[in-house]
Amino acid sequence: MHLTMPAGSFSRSTESHSQIKVGMGTIAARHARTAIGLAVQVAAIHLLALAQATDLHRPPHLAPATRTAHTVLRQHSASVEQDRPLDADIPLVTDLINTAAIRSQVSIA
Repeated sequence: MHLTMPAGSFSRSTESHSQIKVGMGTIAARHARTAIGLAVQVAAIHLLALAQATDLHRPPHLAPATRTAHTVLRQHSASVEQDRPLDADIPLVTDLINTAAIRSQVSIA
């Protein structure tokens, strides 16, 4: 819950409301870093799901950027042919996002 609200909202009043106000920038920055990390993990999970949907549906035509992104993903995470955990695949795709490796190979005109 603390990642969805301003850090100052969690400041507690002490000494009859005469506390010295301190900057909440440091804790806010740490919360933002955590929230961004979680958002990247969600994006990685979505990319894995989209790659799997592409494998199952096998559309005859994909945009060049989509085809390239699918190829890059499949170089790091195999298609799910049988039920298996994907907990090892998520960090691999997260690294592709964090290092911009996937973005550098996908050119959008």
